[in-house]
Amino acid sequence: MEATHIPEVPGDIPDLMSPSRRPLDLPRLVMRRAAWVAGLGVLLLVVLGLARMRDDVDDELAGARALAELAEQLGSLERLDDAQAVRALQAWQDGAALRHLSVQVADEQGRVLMDAPGGRAMPWPMRWLADAGTWLYTTSPPFTVAWGLARPGGATWAVALTAAPDSERIEALSSLLEGAAWLAVVACAMLVAMHWNTRRAFAPMGGLLHAIGQLQASDGQATVHLPKLPVAELEAIAAALRHLDAAWVGAQRARRQLARQVQSLQEDERARLARELHDEFGQQLTALRVNATWLERRCAGQAEVEAVAKDMSVQCECIQHDIRGLLTRLRPMPLADESVAAFFEAVQALVAGWKQQGHTGAMRWTLQLALQDASGAAVDPAGLSLPRETALALYRISQEALTNVARHAQATEATLSLVLFVGGDPGGPIRWRWSWSVADNGVGVADPTAAMARGNGLAGIRERLWALGADLRIEVPAGEGSGCRLFSEGTT
Repeated sequence: MEATHIPEVPGDIPDLMSPSRRPLDLPRLVMRRAAWVAGLGVLLLVVLGLARMRDDVDDELAGARALAELAEQLGSLERLDDAQAVRALQAWQDGAALRHLSVQVADEQGRVLMDAPGGRAMPWPMRWLADAGTWLYTTSPPFTVAWGLARPGGATWAVALTAAPDSERIEALSSLLEGAAWLAVVACAMLVAMHWNTRRAFAPMGGLLHAIGQLQASDGQATVHLPKLPVAELEAIAAALRHLDAAWVGAQRARRQLARQVQSLQEDERARLARELHDEFGQQLTALRVNATWLERRCAGQAEVEAVAKDMSVQCECIQHDIRGLLTRLRPMPLADESVAAFFEAVQALVAGWKQQGHTGAMRWTLQLALQDASGAAVDPAGLSLPRETALALYRISQEALTNVARHAQATEATLSLVLFVGGDPGGPIRWRWSWSVADNGVGVADPTAAMARGNGLAGIRERLWALGADLRIEVPAGEGSGCRLFSEGTT
């Protein structure tokens, strides 16, 4: 028996668990562009903050200038009469840009001569936020500073400066909202960048998952075609999958080779037993039949001895018939004949043997044999040879499947279908493809897995098909008593 060799597994798996390994690539790829977006956002926020600082300083200086001009204007009112003073105050108010303070001037009768608000009115969304801030945190109450302004003729006008915090609140809330909006923009940009980076970095995972699924389904050569991945971690996984796939393919190839060798040894042993039965036991039975016939003639007229001799001859004939059937099962085809015609004859004899079996009752056996080309046209089998390994395997699985039907299916009909397809390039070697099935209308198989574990029938069929590189599939239609169908396809 030839030794089975498991091939070496090529390729190295990157050692990412080594303490001296470089930093992981995946976090760097995911975070790199996000860090760029964050840094750019902070830089732009600083630039906008500087621009806002410039505007705030300008506003504060404008408010301070308006307040200084008010002080100058109030100091010059002593030289003006009331009408001129009111016009001067109105002129100042029209060009003033007060901040944080509102100014009100009233005469002795309380009539308001000028009312200058300290900034613009607060919009309602900001008012809502300001009220929320007041509710959450204690704020300083507004204050008023008032004094009298002497007028010519002895009258006194009242000047009142009242705190107006709305302008400062608007400024603070504007800064808060602008910062929050810019932070949201930067966060969204970071999320977009991280999403794009993540999708790009994990894009090869689809191929890895597909390869893992094929590997789980025992589909050979599932990961060999994986390209080199750009991320070190994913490339390590891909390399491990390639290594595992190569080991799996090598182990499967070795197992199939071993299974074929075991089956070849079984067939050789069957052939040896068939030869010994034919050469030794068959000759002895023939001699025994000759002796029984001679004894029957010599004992003519002796009824009891003649009956025994005749019975011996009949028993020898029955034993020879059984031995011929056993020889057919042990060696269905001559070892030297690999023709398609001989194979078809052996399969036809197999089905015909079941038709002749009395214990199968009225069961109807149907055989569908065909030899076709790639287009489906019938082909003459003359001169064509089928590899003996394939022919024996197809014969044995047909034999086992029909035996299972006769023993367990309780069926009234069984059909064996075997179609051989011949192909190949002109002048090149012949390539064979086959389709095989056995169907019945019996009780079916409730649990195919358990059925394979209980005996050697289905398990043996599956093992032979597996050795040919094919799989056994079991089709059980819904409903009790709907039968069962075993089928498989393969190439040689």
